Amino acid sequence: MRSWLALGALIALSGCFFTLYPGPGGDYDPAFASSFYSGQRPGAPVTGAEQLTVEQLYSVHRFGLNRMHPARSMNGEFARRGAAAVPYLRAKLEAQQSWGQVASILEIFRAMQDAGSFDARDDPALVAVIQRTAHAYPVRPYSALRDMADEIETGARFPNRWPPWGRRPFQGLGRDYDRDFARAYCRECDYLDWVAGLDSLGIEQLYAVHRFGWEGRAFPRDVDAYVAQRGAATIPFLKQRLTEGGTGFMIWNIFSVLQRMQHEGHYDVLGDAELMRLAAGAAAGVEGGWSGYVRQNLEDLRKGQLSVW
Repeated sequence: MRSWLALGALIALSGCFFTLYPGPGGDYDPAFASSFYSGQRPGAPVTGAEQLTVEQLYSVHRFGLNRMHPARSMNGEFARRGAAAVPYLRAKLEAQQSWGQVASILEIFRAMQDAGSFDARDDPALVAVIQRTAHAYPVRPYSALRDMADEIETGARFPNRWPPWGRRPFQGLGRDYDRDFARAYCRECDYLDWVAGLDSLGIEQLYAVHRFGWEGRAFPRDVDAYVAQRGAATIPFLKQRLTEGGTGFMIWNIFSVLQRMQHEGHYDVLGDAELMRLAAGAAAGVEGGWSGYVRQNLEDLRKGQLSVW
């Protein structure tokens, strides 16, 4: 009897897991995408995407998000193509086969908007499709879909992001911050209440919320901007973290903050030779799946630009 109860509990738990972390989906060609990725160098930036058709690019995009860890996104290539990819993506949205599919397409529209290659607000009918599709799913646990739809319609950017699938279940949380504080901070707050108290936090607490916001939440809240806007006051702390090193995800988080500091003029990151030397050393120490992301982030930082994933 106990074995049957245990089996039932496992099935129920599995159902909950795959509700939150969806399987591959059936709206793309996994065989083609697998073949494409088999020709890529592990940990290196993807090459050859610009030669793909929109349909092939979509398959590679969806496969990279669903079956690879760390996830591989083609947001940047879609953003480069802009309006040419929109009819195909709109048809996919209208077919809506899964919430993961919808989320990945909304992220593409956000990337296009950020890159200036296509703005959905110029097509009210498309915005209506986006909102209707996002609202087809219950607010819990799919509030992120509605947030993204609102971002696209308004052009605003909320500090919420799609999760790095598998980071917490398979690798655990980082040890470079106060996890207990981060877990307890404004635990049941919505976005506006959650960010309202960030200005009152010390740098160690803000860093903890920043890191946990990325790797500890089902739907990450990105507070890169709140860390970056403190500018020079955060640099000694971040230098210490880079000196100590850590996971690839941790270094990726810090590089994203430094990119934003430089891009928004809060601190001359590129002019700080010691900081850039520490950044290069930290990137060199990252191995495995995150190494490509970290090194691409560093390359973009050196160019003074924000990474698009």
